[in-house]
Amino acid sequence: MATNPSTLTIRLLGSFALERLPSPPPTLRRKTRALLAYLAAADQPPSRQHLADLFCQEANAPSRVLSLLFSRIRNQLGADFLQTENNTVRLNPQLVRVDYATFRQQLSGDLSRQDTASIESAVSLYRGEFLEAFSLPDAPEFEQWLLGQRAQVQQLLERALASLVRQFSRSGSYEPAIQYARRLLQHNPLLEDAHAQLIWLYAQTGQREAALRQYDHCQTLLQAELGVSPTDTLQQLRTEIQAGALSRPALQTELAAIPTTAPIAPDFVGRAA
Repeated sequence: MATNPSTLTIRLLGSFALERLPSPPPTLRRKTRALLAYLAAADQPPSRQHLADLFCQEANAPSRVLSLLFSRIRNQLGADFLQTENNTVRLNPQLVRVDYATFRQQLSGDLSRQDTASIESAVSLYRGEFLEAFSLPDAPEFEQWLLGQRAQVQQLLERALASLVRQFSRSGSYEPAIQYARRLLQHNPLLEDAHAQLIWLYAQTGQREAALRQYDHCQTLLQAELGVSPTDTLQQLRTEIQAGALSRPALQTELAAIPTTAPIAPDFVGRAA
């Protein structure tokens, strides 16, 4: 993410972090960080009233408390970083760069029309869940918003990883496909289609034992977590690998047929309990 000396980088993926080189990062209190994060992630400039309801609901004078939070941001970052218009507030887009905004923008379209380099670039921004380990117990509505943001980031990441597995598999670049399939399953171990793709990839690269171990792991996981067995398709794949007669190159086509146009939902579908 390109910066200049006056640009503030706000990192929301993983632990909250501010970066403005060559200056040291500003130090903000927890609620001020929460407000700054909310403004950084907002699609549209929120109203002052909405922000007061979100962050100052339990205060005796919500508007005054909100003004104090704004003052803290201006004191630490500079007066130009906040812009107000028609009772709404936003961060100055000329002075702020947000990793989450870039991540979401790059991954919200039809990923089948994007090349792997652009998707990998977006995925590289992911350092952990949205505002990892952050909470604001005295602001329940903010907490609900935070849960929603974390779920959206998780879905976008899974969708991106699934697209990389699909595209690298199609092109015969099996090693990166394997790496991204493993990473996808780290984030969501119950994606049976991802297990199937990884098993197929292992078999295609001559890793028969790894393929069978992956099947056993998938079977154990599905039974323990959901009380179900692998699908007939996956069981047939296992049988063919055991027999040394893998005859399903169409498997990657079947997996590739999962839609890529939904802006939120992941491409790979897990079992429902």
